[in-house]
Amino acid sequence: MKPPNRVDITEWISTSWGDLSIDTIVSGFAKMGILTDTRVAEAMPTEDAPQIESCIVEELENCNLVDGEFRSDDGIENESDSDDESNL
Repeated sequence: MKPPNRVDITEWISTSWGDLSIDTIVSGFAKMGILTDTRVAEAMPTEDAPQIESCIVEELENCNLVDGEFRSDDGIENESDSDDESNL
């Protein structure tokens, strides 16, 4: 059995939210006290963006999740290809 791909999961979530009435969604957020949250996000100064991006890239590199090399046998799966395979 193959796990669902991200496209399928996203569609399921989108469909589930789309099937809910606005009243149901508002009621759920109200019960959690989220509707009364009036905080406003502060705008980030654009001159800070390159430094922040560099920090993010550095942190990702420190995770050592990939070896940094791409070889011919490294597969890049196309979502449409994986969808075709999941229908078998």
